[in-house]
Amino acid sequence: MTLPQYQSISCQMHSELELAIMHKKHLQIYVRENNTTLSLIIQPYDIISRKGEGEFLLAIDNAQNKISLRLDQIKSFKQLS
Repeated sequence: MTLPQYQSISCQMHSELELAIMHKKHLQIYVRENNTTLSLIIQPYDIISRKGEGEFLLAIDNAQNKISLRLDQIKSFKQLS
């Protein structure tokens, strides 16, 4: 699947993700995939830029898999305790 051109996310959303990384918080995150929305529980550990592709959240999911989520594909998220 080819993603559309990267669209920057809001500074507030970016800051909230950075804080979750700093404080090692788990997140419930809702991500667009094709025409559906997936719900994932993750622990984010970094945000990186990939030239020509945009910014990506690096995280570990509940099964301890490392995943990469393009920031503009994140619909919303909330911190878990």
